[in-house]
Amino acid sequence: MPSRLPRLSPDEIHLWPMRLASSNETAGHAVLPWLAAYLDVLPGDLHLGRGPFGKPALEGAHARLSFSWSHTGDVALLGVAWELPELGVDIERDRPRPRLLDIAGRYFAPDETAWLAAQPQEDRQAAFLRLWTAKEAVLKAHGQGLSYGLHRVGFTWNNGPAANGFEGELAPASRWSLVEPEIGPGLHAHVAWSDAQRPRRVLLPGSEEPFARA
Repeated sequence: MPSRLPRLSPDEIHLWPMRLASSNETAGHAVLPWLAAYLDVLPGDLHLGRGPFGKPALEGAHARLSFSWSHTGDVALLGVAWELPELGVDIERDRPRPRLLDIAGRYFAPDETAWLAAQPQEDRQAAFLRLWTAKEAVLKAHGQGLSYGLHRVGFTWNNGPAANGFEGELAPASRWSLVEPEIGPGLHAHVAWSDAQRPRRVLLPGSEEPFARA
């Protein structure tokens, strides 16, 4: 990690792509030093708790720093923001998925599966992963994860996944913001959040320009 992290403004979300020491490195081992650096404390000063469905969060005086974490193999993505409990990130790596239409048929809404099936075969895997990471990011932000139901987080396609027809506690879809950052070759990622108080900018620290603004 950098020797000094940039200032995190109240209207920003910072995304950090990173390499893990190995694909077996635990989230806590990799993430806590970053969270501690944002809070200007020692990693040992932090206490991680979990929500009703297992979503990790800082407790006590440090709870104002929100975060979400995802990894695929030895590549990880960390998102951090002030006072944004509904923040979620997901990252996936390109790899052969010969049964992706079967997976979509089992977990996605019927119209999403039909749309994927209509895509040229050479584009289908990337479309599947872009859709999957968008759904997962929202479900991680909500906190219940896959048990909520991927089919209940509906998307249409407008140069990428566009939220449409969320069900239950996630509704309405209009309250959610999504950004698809360019993390690196062969990687697909999304960050999702819901904040009724203020718009948020998503930044890769070190870059002066946000790659999206809610």
